[in-house]
Amino acid sequence: MGSAPVGLTDREAAHQLMASQPYLFVSRGRALVGGIEDVRGDASGDVIVYPVSEGRHAVVVHLIDWQAEAGSQDEEGRPAPGALPDFVVLINPVQPGQGAFRTAVHTFEAPNG
Repeated sequence: MGSAPVGLTDREAAHQLMASQPYLFVSRGRALVGGIEDVRGDASGDVIVYPVSEGRHAVVVHLIDWQAEAGSQDEEGRPAPGALPDFVVLINPVQPGQGAFRTAVHTFEAPNG
């Protein structure tokens, strides 16, 4: 507690396409990270467990255009070692006065609508 909020790196920020509105996450001491197929509440399989302090947190999902960065792809168009990710998820403690959180299922709004 009391530390500065985490943010995107300079590289990530330079290639950010969009960011979600914050979601409310109430932590019991950890966050489970995996694919949509892993949404079931238990830490099994390929799910990664991250320690997160207990309490209320704002979660923002950033969409990154990793392919736009020079040298991000190999000869076959696959991500090169050190390429940026597709998404960056930031979890920060809720700030005083922060009260409006996103509740929509879809993280990003559809273009033109």
